[in-house]
Amino acid sequence: MWKSPRIENVPAFHYHLGGMTVKKGGLSARDRPAIEDDPVFRALDAGDRAAILELGETFRFSFQDLKQLVTITADYRMWGMGGLRGSWPGGLRPAGPDPRREGRRELRLLEDEWRRMKAEPIVYDKSPARERPKKLTYVRHEAPGPVLGRCPVASSKTRCCNLLTLDAVMNCGFGCSYCSIQTFHETGEIMVRSDLKAKLDEIVLDPREIYHIGTGQASDSLLYGNRFSLLGTLFDFARKNRNVILELKTKSANSGGLVKASPPPNVIATWTLNTQRVIANEEHFTAALDER
Repeated sequence: MWKSPRIENVPAFHYHLGGMTVKKGGLSARDRPAIEDDPVFRALDAGDRAAILELGETFRFSFQDLKQLVTITADYRMWGMGGLRGSWPGGLRPAGPDPRREGRRELRLLEDEWRRMKAEPIVYDKSPARERPKKLTYVRHEAPGPVLGRCPVASSKTRCCNLLTLDAVMNCGFGCSYCSIQTFHETGEIMVRSDLKAKLDEIVLDPREIYHIGTGQASDSLLYGNRFSLLGTLFDFARKNRNVILELKTKSANSGGLVKASPPPNVIATWTLNTQRVIANEEHFTAALDER
């Protein structure tokens, strides 16, 4: 029977907490990034970041404990529940002789309340209305590197559909609350590739393979219609490569440009579907369900 080998002299790892270095037995610092490098942590406001670091230092939390605090704090802010200091079940300083045990107990209480709130029905009455941009601003640009790439979640550890992504447009004119596209762009500018045709001409595909390519990774595929000959250029690429299934994913009702540009038979348009309640409250500025 296989037995795990005995491991001795396990090196300690360090992580930084507000200028203090905390040492714990386990992996090395090279294998475990500091909490300050976590993108969600960096997106929190200064008060929440300070509270997380203070709790970590006081109660000697592990890196995973801190990650959980970051997740809970981000959710509470998104739900309008305030910051971590007002939600922490106990005091910010230990009351007993065992800070680690006390901190774990308080963290479990916080996790239980967080899970309870996650299970409750969503209430939209308090959600602030989002303002629609007065006018979309388009910027023509040339981007380095290829226009075609693999889906960001594709890896040897995932059961992948082998979707390839084609980024003809960057940024989106819609305002879906759950979408990450806007987080990659500090301005509201819609960046349209001026070198799209040249980039598409550079793509070499194996004629023996079937390629599923989508254009909805970095923006909505039909929101802009055939502006700047976007659809026409993409359809020319699809006609040239009959072994390509070109998918245009959208939340718009803008099918006029699609029809006028005469798509070849290996182009498909797909619509994201949600309940009208979710569309009205989460998928801002998009087409209603019956329009889709």
